[in-house]
Amino acid sequence: MTPVEMLWLSVLVVPIVFWWKTLEIKHIAYRITEKRCQDEDVQLLDQGVALKKIRLRRSGSGRLTLELTFQFEFATTGDERYFGSVVMFGKRLESFNFEAYRI
Repeated sequence: MTPVEMLWLSVLVVPIVFWWKTLEIKHIAYRITEKRCQDEDVQLLDQGVALKKIRLRRSGSGRLTLELTFQFEFATTGDERYFGSVVMFGKRLESFNFEAYRI
């Protein structure tokens, strides 16, 4: 395989792998969010989480890892919408936050 062919292959494969990994992490974030909403007795709205921010960050071992921030909406009584966020560091939960809400 020539260097040019390898470059073209990389141009095609890297975005697909990136999309696949992001989708996998989004699914994990959704399951975490769904569980936390059940635990807090709030309703997860729109049945999902939305990707808000992507960045590369170094892990403790120095390896570059994706940090993805997702946002979601939830309700307590159905009258008002509130926001929350989930930050994933690779496949690991980094932080989870509910906006202050009325009980």
